[in-house]
Amino acid sequence: MSFDPVNRRTFLKLMGVSGSGLFLTLQGCGNASLEEGRETVMSYIDPEDFVIPGEEVWYATTCHQCPAACGLHARVREGRVRKLEGNPASPINHGRLCAMGQAGLQLHYHPDRIPQPLARIDNRLQPVSWDQAKTRLHKILAKAAENPQRFALLSGEVGGHLEKLMDALVQTIGGPSRYVYEPLSQKIWHSATQSALGITSPRLQLAQAQMVLSFGADFLGPWQSAVHFAAEYGRFRTEPRGSLIQVEPRMSLTGANADWWLPIRPQTEAWLALGLAHLLASENKAIALPDAISQALAQYDIDSVSKITDLPTDSIRRLASALRTRTPSLILAGGPADGQVDGSQMVLASWLLNYLLGNLDKTITHAGDSPFAELETRIGSTAALQKLSEHMPALDTLFIYQSNPVYSAPDFLQLAAGLEKVRNTVVFASTLDETAELADLVIPLRSSLEEWGSRVPAYSPDQGLLQLQQPVMQALYPQHVASGDLLLQLLTQLDKAYQQWPDFYAYVRTDLMKYREQARPDKQPNPWKLPAVMTPPTYKPVMLEQAFSTDQLDEAFWEHTVAAGLLQLPTQQRSLRMQPQVPTIKPVTADQNFPFTLIPFPQLGLYDGRHANLSWLQEMPDQITTIVWDSWAEIHPETAARLKVKTGDIVEIRSTHGSIKVKIFEFNGIHPEAVAIPMGQGHSRGRYAAGVGVNPVKILAPVFERDTGELALYATRVQINPTREQDSLVKLAGSDSQHKRRLVRTINIKAPDFSHPEGSAS
Repeated sequence: MSFDPVNRRTFLKLMGVSGSGLFLTLQGCGNASLEEGRETVMSYIDPEDFVIPGEEVWYATTCHQCPAACGLHARVREGRVRKLEGNPASPINHGRLCAMGQAGLQLHYHPDRIPQPLARIDNRLQPVSWDQAKTRLHKILAKAAENPQRFALLSGEVGGHLEKLMDALVQTIGGPSRYVYEPLSQKIWHSATQSALGITSPRLQLAQAQMVLSFGADFLGPWQSAVHFAAEYGRFRTEPRGSLIQVEPRMSLTGANADWWLPIRPQTEAWLALGLAHLLASENKAIALPDAISQALAQYDIDSVSKITDLPTDSIRRLASALRTRTPSLILAGGPADGQVDGSQMVLASWLLNYLLGNLDKTITHAGDSPFAELETRIGSTAALQKLSEHMPALDTLFIYQSNPVYSAPDFLQLAAGLEKVRNTVVFASTLDETAELADLVIPLRSSLEEWGSRVPAYSPDQGLLQLQQPVMQALYPQHVASGDLLLQLLTQLDKAYQQWPDFYAYVRTDLMKYREQARPDKQPNPWKLPAVMTPPTYKPVMLEQAFSTDQLDEAFWEHTVAAGLLQLPTQQRSLRMQPQVPTIKPVTADQNFPFTLIPFPQLGLYDGRHANLSWLQEMPDQITTIVWDSWAEIHPETAARLKVKTGDIVEIRSTHGSIKVKIFEFNGIHPEAVAIPMGQGHSRGRYAAGVGVNPVKILAPVFERDTGELALYATRVQINPTREQDSLVKLAGSDSQHKRRLVRTINIKAPDFSHPEGSAS
């Protein structure tokens, strides 16, 4: 059987809109099914410009593996996506891509993807037809519209046009309840930054700094936008080489790359920041501060700060001296520094230091006012999940989109018990995780490589950026409904006005057309270019020279946007203004019954646990310990000696709200009063995730950041109880010796001389 040629534009529409109809039309043509996994599979249609047997074609889209929303290039051959790389045109990642982004390919082809809808029948989930699932879903939605106060929608950070439709769905139903949950929330940082600067996300220009002082912000790891900041860090380290100081209770990936790493007592970072502010303000009379602020800073004298933080006074003075001599600088705060009871105050202290050091409009600049306000990513929070847990007993209907709170939330929230009280829980997911397992109806979703979409990155060096997502191949399960199409169908049921868009493709395209003139450079009569065959790292566009109609200009603009994978609009930047204020903090009191602070740290890989069912990332060793396929508890050798335990011994880590058993790993890069356990393991579902390691988040105590109500992720006190059990840890790297010979000799640089351009040891 032969096929008529189809141009690229029509093919993209078919893939993103009517994949199921296309499959039903062509499945009898003798081509092998994509589900069979055969390398000889051909596309169902044979368009001349994107499926050439033996030749690869690249398409631009957006990564959805974490909130950073990096730009992607997907390599497609014989109609199947084979490889993912970074999009060089994206100002987020400039062609780079982390391991999590690469693993998006495994998620796309994962054998655990749900092939058909599931419904709870006789108290267990059973496969049902799509017609049955849609009928049940529409009945649930109709009942929710009748009683909107008993309806809620929970999602992760979505952004873009899906965010717009989700808000529209909740508003159309008439309910007040839209909850956005992110386990590794940046809400504290955003809230405090808004208070200090009047904006939530300034541009952090590491490359312009001569020195970076980071209080726990693991910007080379899973903090805000890892790939972007890794590139900034590379430029920061070129001539003249910048110096990096990391202050944190447990050595992160950023700390491992620092010139000077300071192991501070947990939950005392704000004291050090204000002690440094006191030194800088008292020694530089040119800094004009109100008398009230100067008097407030006086209580943070160096001796008091040293005693509370467990840092030598000499180290604090050397740190202040380095900040004075290496300018401009950049002060950051995140991770354990803001995930505590006084987290917002710690972030405010970091902005006060930036103010005193004159970093505003140098290494910290305004990123511009976003032209995509209605598409911006709503920052998720743990406080939202707590409110939902309190609201659950009053709910009849709960929609959960691409979120797994039953796994990622602490046990004290009792989410599993709460879901049992909701009459109709509908989960929209790709795989059957811990939350989907408790649902009444499970609607399987397409992967992000199979559908249209858009995303405004949570952090962007340019607020005029919108990342575009396009389907790069036909759906592996053609009957699965794309997320945007599903939302439009639900909205159409409630409001016929949404019938004007036949599908999500049309909705996205129509909405983007209002930005065409804004995207047009003033001096170019025709800036939009139709792409020829795309090969990385750059496109070879064809400039159109003749005059065009409005429809033709719309078409050219759309083709250019899709080919580029993003839309970048000009923004107007302005100077930053800050009214200095002194944070109010309280000293952390010791607890003899629970003498250690628990640090549940995320990794680049498993992240918060959402990637634990990807064997590629389970195989990826931890960046510091090189351990794979396991959980472990890092404690200082002094602590291990005091407890009479060693690496491989199994201990019980107990809080006031639970306990876990885990193997010890002796680690010099941690404060003796801290115990650190990686997040991401401890699942009960997933062929690669179930039964591997433990989830330290489960035993967190109900301790909250006092300004935002966010869960204080790093403020739980625990005790360590030895057991008589022991096991081995699997590590990629062996010991530091071989046949009793040292392979690498390490030197602890305690006081580098930052007056030297290279920051060498004195």
